[in-house]
Amino acid sequence: MSERRSFALARGVDLTLEVEATLFRERTRFQHLEIVETAVHGRMLLLDGIPQLSSADDFIYHECLVHPALLAHAAPRRVGIIGGGDGGALQAALRHACVEEVVLVEIDAKVLELSKRWFPEVHGGAFDDPRFELVLGDGRAFLADNPGRFDAILLDLTDATGPARMLYTQEFYAIVQRALRPGGVVGMQADSPFLEPEAFGSHVRTTASVFEYARPYAAHIPSFWTRCAFALLSDLADPQALDAPAWAARLEQRGVEALDYLTPELLAGLWALPRCDQRLIAASDTISTDAAPFEIGVHSVPQSVSSA
Repeated sequence: MSERRSFALARGVDLTLEVEATLFRERTRFQHLEIVETAVHGRMLLLDGIPQLSSADDFIYHECLVHPALLAHAAPRRVGIIGGGDGGALQAALRHACVEEVVLVEIDAKVLELSKRWFPEVHGGAFDDPRFELVLGDGRAFLADNPGRFDAILLDLTDATGPARMLYTQEFYAIVQRALRPGGVVGMQADSPFLEPEAFGSHVRTTASVFEYARPYAAHIPSFWTRCAFALLSDLADPQALDAPAWAARLEQRGVEALDYLTPELLAGLWALPRCDQRLIAASDTISTDAAPFEIGVHSVPQSVSSA
């Protein structure tokens, strides 16, 4: 029997979905993990009751997180992913022919185990690619121990709550910066300008205090109900310097074909922010630090609201 359930998206905003089946539910050492089958959004992964991934539209999130950053670099060979245990960012990064190594650092082994089983359309078999290396552990500590290792780092993180808030601080971004090789780039998720405006503003302000270029952009992701922001960080690579033909040439050179969301024209226009986002950034004076980390408000616990 299906049921209608509400899941927290942000303070004061819940997403109600028809859940056809609960496929897995367990509290791991690190978080509450759940996989459900929904009527509209396909299979969904939830961490601590918060939607993280939908098989129906994960391609939007992962394409936007990965490809702008990797394409902004002339030839990324070594890529690090912090988080991303579902394998979607891994699969996207491995599509670039120039990539020789992708190291994925995930703290919760159960996320990888379940993603391999329940989300094959997301990871596309990327866990079996010989270029893939898995590190189980703390992403911040790993990057601190690997200075100058990566051409690109992808921060596929949960929101800035609890321990994860220490992965959004000025000191953390300095660690990320040191883990890059000269000309390196970073791709990250930066919350929703509409649902979490304070978080979005803090992310942009904090990254801009460390990197020469901190370029935010956004895409609407249906399963998240709203526009979700990302940011591309670098000290040398400015994505605004590339026009549509340049993006198209790099896609062709890498052998990255048939993307489902991004086009060369869209890549060229990603960096034009709407006025409302510009105002949020201008109004923000919150730089997250280890001593005073920014933290998103506590999300509500999902509840079953009715049966269908």
